[in-house]
Amino acid sequence: MCTACVSKQFLPEQTDYAVPCCLKPDGKAVSMKKLLPVLTLLWLALLLRLTVFRPGCFHHGLFSGRVELDAFAYYFKLARIGYWRYFTYLFVGNLIWFVPAGILIRLRGGRLWQAALAGFCLSLLVETAQFVLGSGVTELDDLILNTCGVLLGYGMSGPFVGARAACAPSFEKKSIFPIDKKPHDIDNKKGQFPNISRKKRRNSNGRKQNDQS
Repeated sequence: MCTACVSKQFLPEQTDYAVPCCLKPDGKAVSMKKLLPVLTLLWLALLLRLTVFRPGCFHHGLFSGRVELDAFAYYFKLARIGYWRYFTYLFVGNLIWFVPAGILIRLRGGRLWQAALAGFCLSLLVETAQFVLGSGVTELDDLILNTCGVLLGYGMSGPFVGARAACAPSFEKKSIFPIDKKPHDIDNKKGQFPNISRKKRRNSNGRKQNDQS
């Protein structure tokens, strides 16, 4: 039974009670929990496709990648020669592609240090795979930017997670129907549960009408 049905049948027109809907109390939370693993797998598959399993990655020999430990040296070089478009593509891309990891960790209830550690380990895994397969350059600045991207996603998802927790339904607090009471026992005039039964109330009403007549 929906909110409108409950309000029409059991409640007066003007009431301050919060009426529960027909959906399960945690229906939205359950669906989100089921959706998170799917979104995580899709994001990981896309991330690995763009960073590790690039076209021709298996044509090179193993451990044929190049390691660059001079942090942000390539970015400074791009800035000096004026390749700002490619500079922005690399810088923003290394941040954006790891933002979903921070959002997913926040939705799962993880803490900030857990997000930082997970981002660092994931980026280290990607950089190591690039070195082993020879599909990219293993750079220290990528490790830093990827971890910052995870922290950025963690921080950006804070207001969303807080609003979702505040709006989550709680039937124990909002339900107008106690466990030992039924909806038809509501006093429609006061919106309260009477202590007397319906039969006794009818008898008392009949007696009042007889006394008045």
